[in-house]
Amino acid sequence: MTARLGTLPKATGDARRDAIAELRWSMAGEGLTADKLTWMPAVRALPAVAAAVAGIAPAGQPAVAYGVIADAARALGGSVDARLLRTALGIDYDGDARNLTERRAAFGWVGDPRTIFDRERKMLGALVTTLGAPAGVPSPLPPPDRTDASGTPAAAVPGLLDMGPWTFVSLDLTYRLAGRAVRETEQVCVVRAVEDGVDRYRAIYYWKEGEGPPARLVMYEGGTLLDDTQTLQAGLRVATIRLPRPLAAGELHRLRYDVVYAGDEESEPICAVHIVWPVDALTVRVAFDPEAMPVAVWRLAGLPPDGATPGPDAAAALVPDGSGYVDAQFSRPAISRLHGIAWEWTP
Repeated sequence: MTARLGTLPKATGDARRDAIAELRWSMAGEGLTADKLTWMPAVRALPAVAAAVAGIAPAGQPAVAYGVIADAARALGGSVDARLLRTALGIDYDGDARNLTERRAAFGWVGDPRTIFDRERKMLGALVTTLGAPAGVPSPLPPPDRTDASGTPAAAVPGLLDMGPWTFVSLDLTYRLAGRAVRETEQVCVVRAVEDGVDRYRAIYYWKEGEGPPARLVMYEGGTLLDDTQTLQAGLRVATIRLPRPLAAGELHRLRYDVVYAGDEESEPICAVHIVWPVDALTVRVAFDPEAMPVAVWRLAGLPPDGATPGPDAAAALVPDGSGYVDAQFSRPAISRLHGIAWEWTP
Protein backbone atom coordinates (compact mmCIF):
# COMPACT_ATOMS: atom_id res chain seq x y z
CA MET A 1 0.00 0.00 0.00
CA THR A 2 2.72 2.49 0.86
CA ALA A 3 4.52 1.91 -2.44
CA ARG A 4 1.39 2.57 -4.51
CA LEU A 5 0.12 5.54 -2.54
CA GLY A 6 3.42 7.12 -1.59
CA THR A 7 5.36 7.12 1.65
CA LEU A 8 3.40 7.60 4.83
CA PRO A 9 4.20 10.96 6.46
CA LYS A 10 6.77 10.71 9.22
CA ALA A 11 5.31 11.15 12.69
CA THR A 12 6.27 14.41 14.42
CA GLY A 13 4.72 13.69 17.83
CA ASP A 14 2.17 16.50 17.34
CA ALA A 15 -1.20 14.67 17.45
CA ARG A 16 -3.01 17.27 15.39
CA ARG A 17 -0.33 17.70 12.71
CA ASP A 18 0.19 13.96 12.35
CA ALA A 19 -3.54 13.24 11.97
CA ILE A 20 -3.91 15.93 9.29
CA ALA A 21 -0.88 14.56 7.43
CA GLU A 22 -2.24 11.00 7.49
CA LEU A 23 -5.64 12.14 6.22
CA ARG A 24 -3.92 14.08 3.43
CA TRP A 25 -2.00 10.91 2.54
CA SER A 26 -5.25 8.91 2.47
CA MET A 27 -6.70 11.13 -0.29
CA ALA A 28 -4.48 9.41 -2.87
CA GLY A 29 -6.02 6.77 -5.09
CA GLU A 30 -9.63 5.99 -4.20
CA GLY A 31 -9.53 8.12 -1.04
CA LEU A 32 -9.97 7.17 2.58
CA THR A 33 -10.87 3.51 3.21
CA ALA A 34 -11.12 1.25 6.22
CA ASP A 35 -8.05 -0.62 4.98
CA LYS A 36 -5.96 2.54 4.89
CA LEU A 37 -6.90 3.32 8.47
CA THR A 38 -4.85 0.33 9.62
CA TRP A 39 -1.81 2.38 8.47
CA MET A 40 -2.91 5.63 10.18
CA PRO A 41 -2.07 5.53 13.92
CA ALA A 42 -2.49 9.26 14.54
CA VAL A 43 -6.02 9.26 13.10
CA ARG A 44 -6.96 6.13 15.03
CA ALA A 45 -5.73 7.85 18.22
CA LEU A 46 -8.02 10.88 17.80
CA PRO A 47 -10.36 10.94 20.85
CA ALA A 48 -13.63 10.44 18.96
CA VAL A 49 -12.17 7.56 16.93
CA ALA A 50 -10.47 5.92 19.90
CA ALA A 51 -13.67 6.14 21.95
CA ALA A 52 -15.76 4.59 19.19
CA VAL A 53 -13.51 1.55 18.71
CA ALA A 54 -12.99 0.89 22.42
CA GLY A 55 -14.20 -2.62 23.15
CA ILE A 56 -14.50 -3.50 19.45
CA ALA A 57 -12.63 -6.59 18.21
CA PRO A 58 -9.45 -5.57 16.29
CA ALA A 59 -10.80 -6.93 12.99
CA GLY A 60 -13.83 -4.66 13.21
CA GLN A 61 -12.09 -1.49 14.35
CA PRO A 62 -11.13 -0.06 10.90
CA ALA A 63 -14.74 -0.12 9.66
CA VAL A 64 -16.02 1.50 12.86
CA ALA A 65 -13.28 4.14 12.69
CA TYR A 66 -14.15 4.89 9.07
CA GLY A 67 -17.79 5.40 10.02
CA VAL A 68 -16.86 7.90 12.76
CA ILE A 69 -14.63 9.89 10.41
CA ALA A 70 -17.22 9.88 7.62
CA ASP A 71 -19.93 11.08 10.02
CA ALA A 72 -17.66 13.86 11.27
CA ALA A 73 -16.94 14.95 7.68
CA ARG A 74 -20.67 15.05 6.95
CA ALA A 75 -21.27 17.08 10.11
CA LEU A 76 -19.09 19.86 8.68
CA GLY A 77 -22.13 20.83 6.62
CA GLY A 78 -22.94 21.60 3.00
CA SER A 79 -20.56 24.46 2.20
CA VAL A 80 -18.40 24.28 -0.91
CA ASP A 81 -15.30 23.66 1.19
CA ALA A 82 -16.97 20.90 3.22
CA ARG A 83 -18.13 19.16 0.05
CA LEU A 84 -14.68 19.60 -1.45
CA LEU A 85 -13.15 17.84 1.55
CA ARG A 86 -15.55 14.89 1.30
CA THR A 87 -14.84 14.61 -2.41
CA ALA A 88 -11.08 14.59 -1.79
CA LEU A 89 -11.46 11.87 0.85
CA GLY A 90 -13.87 9.93 -1.36
CA ILE A 91 -16.59 10.08 1.30
CA ASP A 92 -20.07 9.71 -0.24
CA TYR A 93 -18.46 9.83 -3.69
CA ASP A 94 -20.18 7.53 -6.21
CA GLY A 95 -18.57 8.68 -9.45
CA ASP A 96 -16.12 6.88 -11.74
CA ALA A 97 -12.96 8.83 -10.88
CA ARG A 98 -10.07 6.58 -9.82
CA ASN A 99 -7.82 9.14 -8.17
CA LEU A 100 -7.81 12.47 -6.36
CA THR A 101 -7.13 14.57 -9.45
CA GLU A 102 -10.10 13.09 -11.27
CA ARG A 103 -12.38 13.51 -8.25
CA ARG A 104 -11.39 17.16 -7.98
CA ALA A 105 -12.18 17.63 -11.66
CA ALA A 106 -15.54 15.89 -11.26
CA PHE A 107 -16.28 18.28 -8.39
CA GLY A 108 -15.96 21.10 -10.93
CA TRP A 109 -12.84 22.79 -9.57
CA VAL A 110 -11.05 24.86 -12.20
CA GLY A 111 -8.92 27.20 -10.06
CA ASP A 112 -5.29 27.30 -8.99
CA PRO A 113 -4.25 23.90 -7.53
CA ARG A 114 -2.56 25.72 -4.64
CA THR A 115 -5.89 27.27 -3.71
CA ILE A 116 -7.71 23.96 -3.64
CA PHE A 117 -4.89 22.49 -1.54
CA ASP A 118 -5.21 25.33 0.98
CA ARG A 119 -8.98 24.90 1.18
CA GLU A 120 -8.60 21.17 1.74
CA ARG A 121 -5.99 21.83 4.44
CA LYS A 122 -8.35 24.22 6.23
CA MET A 123 -11.13 21.63 6.20
CA LEU A 124 -8.80 18.86 7.34
CA GLY A 125 -8.08 21.04 10.36
CA ALA A 126 -11.81 21.40 11.02
CA LEU A 127 -12.26 17.64 10.64
CA VAL A 128 -9.61 16.66 13.17
CA THR A 129 -10.99 19.28 15.56
CA THR A 130 -14.38 17.60 15.23
CA LEU A 131 -12.71 14.31 16.10
CA GLY A 132 -11.24 15.78 19.28
CA ALA A 133 -7.71 16.83 18.31
CA PRO A 134 -6.27 19.83 20.18
CA ALA A 135 -7.02 22.93 18.17
CA GLY A 136 -4.09 25.12 19.19
CA VAL A 137 -6.21 27.21 21.58
CA PRO A 138 -6.52 27.10 25.38
CA SER A 139 -8.00 24.10 27.19
CA PRO A 140 -7.37 21.13 24.89
CA LEU A 141 -9.13 18.07 26.25
CA PRO A 142 -7.59 14.76 27.33
CA PRO A 143 -8.69 11.47 25.73
CA PRO A 144 -12.35 10.85 26.66
CA ASP A 145 -13.70 8.41 29.19
CA ARG A 146 -14.43 5.17 27.33
CA THR A 147 -17.25 3.91 29.54
CA ASP A 148 -20.03 2.16 27.62
CA ALA A 149 -23.55 1.29 28.73
CA SER A 150 -26.04 -1.36 27.73
CA GLY A 151 -29.71 -2.17 28.33
CA THR A 152 -32.98 -1.41 26.57
CA PRO A 153 -33.08 0.32 23.15
CA ALA A 154 -32.85 4.11 22.93
CA ALA A 155 -35.56 5.01 20.45
CA ALA A 156 -34.77 8.72 20.06
CA VAL A 157 -32.45 11.42 21.28
CA PRO A 158 -34.42 14.68 21.55
CA GLY A 159 -31.33 16.74 22.29
CA LEU A 160 -29.47 19.15 20.06
CA LEU A 161 -26.34 18.47 18.09
CA ASP A 162 -24.21 21.52 17.24
CA MET A 163 -21.49 21.65 14.63
CA GLY A 164 -18.84 24.19 13.64
CA PRO A 165 -15.21 25.27 14.21
CA TRP A 166 -15.45 25.59 17.97
CA THR A 167 -15.29 23.77 21.28
CA PHE A 168 -17.69 24.25 24.17
CA VAL A 169 -16.65 25.82 27.46
CA SER A 170 -20.11 25.01 28.79
CA LEU A 171 -23.27 23.49 27.35
CA ASP A 172 -26.57 23.60 29.27
CA LEU A 173 -29.70 21.93 27.92
CA THR A 174 -33.11 22.09 29.61
CA TYR A 175 -35.95 19.84 28.46
CA ARG A 176 -39.47 20.92 29.56
CA LEU A 177 -42.58 18.76 29.39
CA ALA A 178 -46.34 19.30 29.72
CA GLY A 179 -47.94 16.03 30.65
CA ARG A 180 -45.78 13.44 28.88
CA ALA A 181 -45.10 15.64 25.84
CA VAL A 182 -42.05 17.83 25.28
CA ARG A 183 -42.91 21.50 24.93
CA GLU A 184 -39.53 23.24 24.88
CA THR A 185 -35.81 22.57 24.78
CA GLU A 186 -33.67 25.49 25.93
CA GLN A 187 -29.95 25.56 25.13
CA VAL A 188 -27.43 27.95 26.64
CA CYS A 189 -23.80 27.53 25.62
CA VAL A 190 -20.46 29.28 25.74
CA VAL A 191 -18.34 28.40 22.72
CA ARG A 192 -14.64 28.92 22.08
CA ALA A 193 -13.60 29.60 18.46
CA VAL A 194 -10.78 27.37 17.24
CA GLU A 195 -9.88 29.54 14.24
CA ASP A 196 -10.11 33.19 13.24
CA GLY A 197 -13.22 34.47 11.51
CA VAL A 198 -15.89 32.20 13.03
CA ASP A 199 -19.14 34.05 12.29
CA ARG A 200 -21.77 31.28 12.18
CA TYR A 201 -23.24 28.79 14.65
CA ARG A 202 -25.34 25.81 13.63
CA ALA A 203 -27.83 23.74 15.60
CA ILE A 204 -29.83 20.63 14.71
CA TYR A 205 -33.33 19.94 15.98
CA TYR A 206 -36.35 17.77 15.22
CA TRP A 207 -38.93 19.34 12.95
CA LYS A 208 -42.50 18.81 11.76
CA GLU A 209 -41.92 16.35 8.90
CA GLY A 210 -39.87 13.97 10.97
CA GLU A 211 -40.36 11.64 13.90
CA GLY A 212 -40.82 14.40 16.44
CA PRO A 213 -43.67 16.90 16.89
CA PRO A 214 -43.74 20.18 14.93
CA ALA A 215 -40.97 22.50 16.13
CA ARG A 216 -39.46 25.95 15.60
CA LEU A 217 -36.28 27.60 16.85
CA VAL A 218 -36.49 30.89 18.74
CA MET A 219 -33.29 32.91 19.19
CA TYR A 220 -32.86 34.93 22.41
CA GLU A 221 -29.21 35.82 22.88
CA GLY A 222 -25.88 35.83 21.06
CA GLY A 223 -26.88 35.88 17.40
CA THR A 224 -29.45 36.28 14.65
CA LEU A 225 -31.32 33.33 13.14
CA LEU A 226 -30.56 33.37 9.41
CA ASP A 227 -32.09 30.13 8.21
CA ASP A 228 -33.50 26.89 9.56
CA THR A 229 -34.58 25.16 6.37
CA GLN A 230 -31.51 23.03 5.66
CA THR A 231 -32.07 19.37 6.49
CA LEU A 232 -29.60 16.55 7.11
CA GLN A 233 -32.14 13.73 6.94
CA ALA A 234 -35.82 13.15 7.50
CA GLY A 235 -36.76 14.61 10.85
CA LEU A 236 -33.75 16.86 11.41
CA ARG A 237 -33.36 20.54 10.56
CA VAL A 238 -30.20 22.65 10.68
CA ALA A 239 -30.53 26.20 11.97
CA THR A 240 -27.83 28.71 10.95
CA ILE A 241 -27.22 31.54 13.42
CA ARG A 242 -25.12 34.59 12.55
CA LEU A 243 -22.91 35.85 15.36
CA PRO A 244 -22.77 39.60 16.08
CA ARG A 245 -19.23 39.72 14.69
CA PRO A 246 -16.52 37.23 13.60
CA LEU A 247 -14.65 35.66 16.51
CA ALA A 248 -10.88 35.38 16.81
CA ALA A 249 -9.27 32.04 17.62
CA GLY A 250 -9.64 31.39 21.35
CA GLU A 251 -12.41 33.97 21.84
CA LEU A 252 -15.49 33.01 23.88
CA HIS A 253 -19.11 33.70 22.96
CA ARG A 254 -22.44 32.91 24.69
CA LEU A 255 -25.65 31.90 22.89
CA ARG A 256 -29.14 31.06 24.09
CA TYR A 257 -32.05 29.73 22.05
CA ASP A 258 -35.15 27.59 22.51
CA VAL A 259 -36.71 24.92 20.34
CA VAL A 260 -40.47 25.09 20.88
CA TYR A 261 -42.63 22.03 20.11
CA ALA A 262 -46.35 21.72 19.39
CA GLY A 263 -48.72 18.77 19.47
CA ASP A 264 -49.73 16.24 22.09
CA GLU A 265 -47.36 13.43 21.17
CA GLU A 266 -45.93 11.49 24.10
CA SER A 267 -42.18 12.02 24.19
CA GLU A 268 -39.57 9.31 24.27
CA PRO A 269 -38.32 8.90 27.85
CA ILE A 270 -34.81 10.20 27.24
CA CYS A 271 -33.05 13.57 26.98
CA ALA A 272 -29.43 13.10 25.91
CA VAL A 273 -26.78 15.07 24.04
CA HIS A 274 -24.63 13.39 21.39
CA ILE A 275 -21.17 14.85 22.03
CA VAL A 276 -19.32 15.43 18.75
CA TRP A 277 -17.38 18.53 19.84
CA PRO A 278 -15.10 18.84 22.90
CA VAL A 279 -17.13 20.09 25.89
CA ASP A 280 -15.58 21.20 29.19
CA ALA A 281 -18.82 21.14 31.21
CA LEU A 282 -22.20 19.71 30.23
CA THR A 283 -25.43 20.07 32.21
CA VAL A 284 -28.65 18.33 31.17
CA ARG A 285 -31.87 19.32 32.93
CA VAL A 286 -35.39 17.94 32.70
CA ALA A 287 -38.44 19.79 34.02
CA PHE A 288 -41.27 17.26 34.36
CA ASP A 289 -44.91 18.23 34.69
CA PRO A 290 -45.71 17.78 38.42
CA GLU A 291 -49.02 16.25 37.33
CA ALA A 292 -47.28 13.62 35.19
CA MET A 293 -44.20 12.43 37.05
CA PRO A 294 -42.19 9.36 35.92
CA VAL A 295 -41.80 6.37 38.22
CA ALA A 296 -37.98 6.31 37.85
CA VAL A 297 -35.29 8.72 36.63
CA TRP A 298 -31.62 7.93 36.08
CA ARG A 299 -28.37 9.34 34.72
CA LEU A 300 -26.92 8.37 31.32
CA ALA A 301 -23.17 8.61 30.74
CA GLY A 302 -21.11 7.30 27.82
CA LEU A 303 -23.94 5.66 25.88
CA PRO A 304 -23.02 4.61 22.30
CA PRO A 305 -25.31 6.39 19.81
CA ASP A 306 -26.44 3.09 18.31
CA GLY A 307 -26.37 1.25 21.61
CA ALA A 308 -29.06 0.49 24.15
CA THR A 309 -30.23 2.61 27.08
CA PRO A 310 -29.49 1.15 30.52
CA GLY A 311 -32.47 0.61 32.77
CA PRO A 312 -32.87 2.28 36.18
CA ASP A 313 -31.13 -0.58 37.97
CA ALA A 314 -27.97 -0.21 35.87
CA ALA A 315 -27.34 3.52 36.32
CA ALA A 316 -27.24 6.20 38.98
CA ALA A 317 -30.75 7.11 40.16
CA LEU A 318 -31.87 10.76 40.12
CA VAL A 319 -34.63 12.29 42.25
CA PRO A 320 -36.67 15.23 40.88
CA ASP A 321 -37.54 17.98 43.35
CA GLY A 322 -41.07 18.98 44.29
CA SER A 323 -41.50 21.03 41.12
CA GLY A 324 -40.46 18.14 38.87
CA TYR A 325 -36.93 19.45 38.19
CA VAL A 326 -33.85 17.23 37.96
CA ASP A 327 -30.37 17.67 36.47
CA ALA A 328 -27.19 15.75 35.66
CA GLN A 329 -23.73 17.25 35.24
CA PHE A 330 -20.78 15.92 33.25
CA SER A 331 -17.17 17.08 33.22
CA ARG A 332 -15.47 16.66 29.84
CA PRO A 333 -17.97 14.06 28.58
CA ALA A 334 -16.70 11.43 26.16
CA ILE A 335 -16.82 12.39 22.50
CA SER A 336 -19.01 10.28 20.20
CA ARG A 337 -21.19 9.26 23.15
CA LEU A 338 -24.59 10.23 24.59
CA HIS A 339 -24.90 11.88 27.99
CA GLY A 340 -28.07 12.95 29.75
CA ILE A 341 -31.14 11.69 31.59
CA ALA A 342 -33.58 8.82 31.04
CA TRP A 343 -36.81 7.95 32.81
CA GLU A 344 -39.69 5.50 32.90
CA TRP A 345 -43.37 6.32 32.68
CA THR A 346 -46.09 4.45 34.53
CA PRO A 347 -47.41 1.77 32.11
